[in-house]
Amino acid sequence: MKKTLSERIAERIRAKVTEASATERNLSLVLAHREDILKALDDGWSIKTVWDQLHEEGKIDFSYQTFRKYVVRIAKGRLHKKETDRVENRIEETAPDPNRTIKGFAYDPTPKKEDLI
Repeated sequence: MKKTLSERIAERIRAKVTEASATERNLSLVLAHREDILKALDDGWSIKTVWDQLHEEGKIDFSYQTFRKYVVRIAKGRLHKKETDRVENRIEETAPDPNRTIKGFAYDPTPKKEDLI
């Protein structure tokens, strides 16, 4: 199976540990595990629990704060898309029926004397 560009970049940066900055190396590790991380979050696990597991397995070796920053960044676009879809679905469900006529209030601009007293 052909690797994605993102996976190939992550591998190249991991191979050049001495040349790559810590930021690039850490981001490449998160991106390499992106699908697993996002799946675990979808399953209801907290970011802290995911970090604990990956850190214990030796797959990542940087701080929780750094991990959280990257996870929030990669999940942000996906979460925004989910929220947009949810709002659009709700709008469709509550859209008024065009065939329905509105009954009830009718405004008469001329006042009636009995209503004023």
